[in-house]
Formats: sequence, structure tokens, C-alpha cells
Amino acid sequence: MKLKRAFQDWLLFSFLTFLLYEVLWRIFYFYFFPFNGWGEACYDFLYCALFTLSSMVISHLLGKARFFSRLTPLRQMLFCFITLCLNFCIALVFQKASDFIFPSPDSDLFWHAYYMFCVIATLLTLVNTTYHYCMMVIRQKDQLTTLQKKALKSQLDPHFIFNSLSALTELIHQNPRQAEDYVVRLSRVYRYILSFLEEDYCTLNDSVRFIQDYVALQEIRLPGKIALQIDTLEDGTEQLYLFPLSLQLLVENAIKHNFPEEDEVLYIHILREADKIVVRNNTKVIDTQVMLKNGQIEDSFGIGLETLRQRYQMEGVTGFEVTSDVSYFEVKMPLLKPSAAV
Repeated sequence: MKLKRAFQDWLLFSFLTFLLYEVLWRIFYFYFFPFNGWGEACYDFLYCALFTLSSMVISHLLGKARFFSRLTPLRQMLFCFITLCLNFCIALVFQKASDFIFPSPDSDLFWHAYYMFCVIATLLTLVNTTYHYCMMVIRQKDQLTTLQKKALKSQLDPHFIFNSLSALTELIHQNPRQAEDYVVRLSRVYRYILSFLEEDYCTLNDSVRFIQDYVALQEIRLPGKIALQIDTLEDGTEQLYLFPLSLQLLVENAIKHNFPEEDEVLYIHILREADKIVVRNNTKVIDTQVMLKNGQIEDSFGIGLETLRQRYQMEGVTGFEVTSDVSYFEVKMPLLKPSAAV
């Protein structure tokens, strides 16, 4: 389907390039170089088609470069400039080849034709740049929709709901006062989820309060098995943001992949390093070896970690890091400043 669409676009742009070339040529140079029959017209069309194909291929390959995957004005201007220069070079190469195949004693003919194709190359550059920009907007919109769907699936984990209700049922009979506290925390957890379901960002304070309630629910289900330490993360000078449920995804993965046995404790440490939030936890040796095998650490952590990575990429924010060895697993998430969270 994509190949068919690309072929149709090529034919359309080739015809428009040929039409523009003939119109400009007849307007400016018809008196010096009159029409010499349909054979010349066919040659000109083939010439324009090959030039258009080369220009489209160059623009496509350039657009796939990682540097131009971020949608910023400066990078789009640079993309346009590089594409224009490459199109000028292509026009020169094609004109040299044409002059070699059909040599002309008049050097002016060469430069006249090259000038025509430079004009056409400029227009093709504008078309390709606009096409690249539109495709990036469409692609990012599709990616955002996909990420949102993945996030919705992970936000309301049926296992978490089942385990929470099961633990609540036991607490009602064993410890009614603790069950009351459990219900309050559980309601705060789901209030947070519903509040930020449609939001792009949440404050760091909200994220910390949520993760405290979330881990408290897990500690009731796993008494003495989870030790959470949260350092001072804000200095009060500015409001900082994270993506909603980003901390929850990391903590949930830590519990899921390092489920503490009878004599084990899962230590989770949340701290700040410069402009990043660090989530670090101890790991089981066997699980860490599985995660490190063949460099597939992201696959072991499923959708959650990859969703976060892609979300930062879409925001144009660098610095998302994942490190691990046989004793710990660590994720560093860049904090989002107010200007990025408007």
C-alpha cells in the first residue's frame, strides 16, 4: 500500500515538474530554443521523472535520520536547507549527464537548463519539507494515541484491583481499623488515576503522594516486605512535573519482577540527581541475569518502561536512562520544567 502511494506521488510530482519545466522554458527561452518535436518532450519528461525520483529518495532518507525525528523549527529549517543543497547538486549531476549524452556547442544551454532545474529544485524542496513536516505531525499524533491506549491498559491493572479487593476482604475481618485506612488510601489512588487520566503532566508532589499511597497498599498486602525511601525531591523554588503514573509504573515493575520471598525485602529508593528523578531498587540475581541476557532489559519490563521512553522522545526531552547490574536496577527520568508542562 505504501509502495503504491509512493509510486502515485512520484508520477504526480514528475508530471508537475515536467509541466513547470516546459512552461518556464517556453516563457524564457523559446525564442532561442524552439520546440523540436515530441521526441524532445518525451526525453524531457524522462529527465524530470528521474530528477524528481532522486529528489524524493534523498528527502525520504534524510527524513529518516534520527536527528530530524524531533519536530522543532530549527531542525525543520536545517532539513529544508540540506535538502535544497542536495537538490542543487542532483540538478548539476543530471545536467552534466545530459550534456555528456547530448553534447551542445552552446555553453549557455547548459547553464540555462541548470538554472531551470535549480528553480524546480527549490520548489521540490518546499514540497518535500512540507510533506516531511505533515508526516511527522501525523506520526506523532498516531504515536500519542497508541501510547495513551497502552497507558490506559496499564493504569487499571485487573490484577491490582483483584489483589486490592482480596486484601480488603481479609482486613475487614482481621483488622477493621486498618481496613478503614486501606479504603481511604485505595480511594486516593483511584482518585489520582481518574484525575490525571486525560492530563499530559502532573506535579512532582502529586506523584510522590500517589506513590506513597500505592506502596502503602502493597505493604498491607506484603507486610514487612517493601521498604520505600523517598528523599527530598523539591527545593520549593519552582514547580516540577512528571508524566502521570510514571513513578507507579516503575514501582509496580520493581515489585512484579522482584517479588520478595519469606526472608527477602524489596528496597525502593526514590531520590533526585540534578534535574532527574531516580528510582532504584534491589533485584534478585536470577531476574537480573534474565533481564541482562542479550541486552533485552526493556523487554523484561514490558510496556511500561518502553512507554515512558517513547513519551520522553516525543516531548523532545533527552536523558531517560536505564542501568542495572546483579544487585540493583535503576531508572533516571528527566524532570519536566513548567515551560514544557503548559
